[in-house]
Formats: sequence, structure tokens, C-alpha cells
Amino acid sequence: MPMPTLLTDTDCVVLAGGFGTRLRSVIGEHQKVAANVDGKPFIGRLLHWLIAYGARRVILAVGYQSEDVAAATAPFSDQLELVLSREDQPLGTAGALRLAVNNVRTSTLLVLNGDSFFNADLAALYALHAANNGVITMALAYAPDGRRFGEVNLDSDGRVLSFREKPQSEPAGAIVNAGIYFVSRDFLASLPERNGTMSLEKDVLPGLCLTGRLYGLAGKGRLVDIGTPESYQSAGEILNSEGVL
Repeated sequence: MPMPTLLTDTDCVVLAGGFGTRLRSVIGEHQKVAANVDGKPFIGRLLHWLIAYGARRVILAVGYQSEDVAAATAPFSDQLELVLSREDQPLGTAGALRLAVNNVRTSTLLVLNGDSFFNADLAALYALHAANNGVITMALAYAPDGRRFGEVNLDSDGRVLSFREKPQSEPAGAIVNAGIYFVSRDFLASLPERNGTMSLEKDVLPGLCLTGRLYGLAGKGRLVDIGTPESYQSAGEILNSEGVL
């Protein structure tokens, strides 16, 4: 069960600026995180989940079609303080976070990919993060086909030993990056500000893994994403079967 006060004093950042190129055949030029899944904007489902954990303040890292995100999240303005962190040019996931950190008020933040959902045990994830003075502690999920996600190997203490983003091998089950992270604000603030894109998955996590400061926690349940027409079409059924959103 969610802990209704866990995120009361933790700012959350939702990455909501991607172009969603693969999904345009289904949703057109709209922002994918705001696309309806079973009659509800996907990002609204994420905000419901955060509210159940006591979230009070959410920074929306937006770029492409930011007005779609603003409209989809407006109904939550009576429950959450919503802050738009708007990129003027594509910055990538890490670049968007580096920009958003200027709006973060807490020493630790929770980061979510806006186009995926996993019912992570946030209390356990935070406990692991705090116990190890974590820089980044990531939620992990089992995927029957690990090729679309980041494949992760852990030691017995939860330290990430290796990280391969979207390995191009034959289909095989794998423990993968679920797109949910507790992150040190100081670490994000130390990332360079630069023109061009910087990827959390490709430019930050592999290097952090080499320092021994990246931790992960595998959980149960199904990882849902809306990145492709096929996964978008099945997302509503999976979410309903999980009974969470």
C-alpha cells in the first residue's frame, strides 16, 4: 500500500518533453504523455499515483507540445503545486533534468519518465537510497523482452554492476530500467549545462555505475509504456489489470 506521506517533503519531476515520433501514427502531433489511455490522459494517471504517496509539488519537464501537458495536468492544480520547466531546444532526459533542478527545493527528488508506469514500492526504494547515501537509486522491473529497455545487473546489496541500455540481442527476459529514480539534487546540479542533448540513460547512468554509486531495486508487477503503437494500445488493459491507476 502507498505511504500517504512519503513524498510530502520530496519534489517530483516528470519528464514530459519527448517528441514521441514512433507514436505519431496513432496520436498525431500531440504530446504522448498527455495521450488518452482508456479515456484518461496518461500523465494524469501518474499524478494520481504520486498523490497517493503524498506528493505536493511536481515539476513538469516539458518541451515539445508543452501546452498539451499543461492542459492535461491543469485539473490537478488544486491538489498539487505544478511547475513547468520548459526547454527551448531539445536537451535529452539528463539535460531536461539539469534544467528542472533549478526549480527543485528538496535535497532528494523523485524522477519519473512521463511515458511509462511501474508500480514501484517507493518506500523500499527510498530506504535503499537513504541507506547508501544514494546518488541515484532506480526502480527495476522484469521485462519478457529486454531489448526495448535498459538491462541491469545488481550485486546482493543492490549496487548496479553493469548497465546496458537497450541491448540489441535476441529476445530474452531481463531486469530492466523502470524509469523511476530517487536522485540527489546536488548530483543533478553538478551536471554540465550545455547546448545539445544529454541522455540520462546513455550519458549519465553507465558512468555513475562505474563509480559504484548507482543502486537499483527490483519490484513485482508489469512495466507499462506508451512509446510504440503496440504498447500504447495495450497500456489501458494492463493498467486496469494492475488495479493501481
